[in-house]
Amino acid sequence: MVNLEVCRIGDSLGVVLPESVLAQLNVAEGDALQMTGPMNGAIQLTAQNRLHDAAVAAGRRCMAKYDNALRELAK
Repeated sequence: MVNLEVCRIGDSLGVVLPESVLAQLNVAEGDALQMTGPMNGAIQLTAQNRLHDAAVAAGRRCMAKYDNALRELAK
């Protein structure tokens, strides 16, 4: 477990993630994180997977382009 301190960052409050946490998440400055929760007082941070996002976008483009064919195949 890593203890983080809430601190003022500009006009907001935030936490600074230590290098060890950034390494575990495989993220660097400018990368996006996704937060889920809070649930039972806990949150979960996950690194946004760029390959997954690109694959989902490609799938959506394909589904939009071949919408009629996919509907027929689903019958």
